[in-house]
Amino acid sequence: ALYSPSKVHVLQHDLSFGISRWGKRTTVEGHGVAVSGRRKESCWQVALGTILEKLCSSGNCKYIAGLSLDSKHIVAALKATQSAKTAGLMQAYAGLPLSRATASMGGLRLQAVAQEID
Repeated sequence: ALYSPSKVHVLQHDLSFGISRWGKRTTVEGHGVAVSGRRKESCWQVALGTILEKLCSSGNCKYIAGLSLDSKHIVAALKATQSAKTAGLMQAYAGLPLSRATASMGGLRLQAVAQEID
């Protein structure tokens, strides 16, 4: 899954394009996927378009869906992966999924959502 300020983009990755190692973390957490927009691009929408194009054209990945952040699927998956520790934080920002989450929390949540969908 690819998170953007407007949607969560669900893709089926081809298991080769953009694969990167994370040093010692690779053994425990697996490989990452690193794809970027054009250098010095300041518009996130344009950068997102470039990244999706790279993944789906050059990378042979398949675009499955773009889910809005308030989609019933995203909200249900976030609730299903929510721990007691983060329950209060999610309640405090009800109606604004992931907008105030730390990068690591948002990443872990989206990873769990992607694994649930996959």
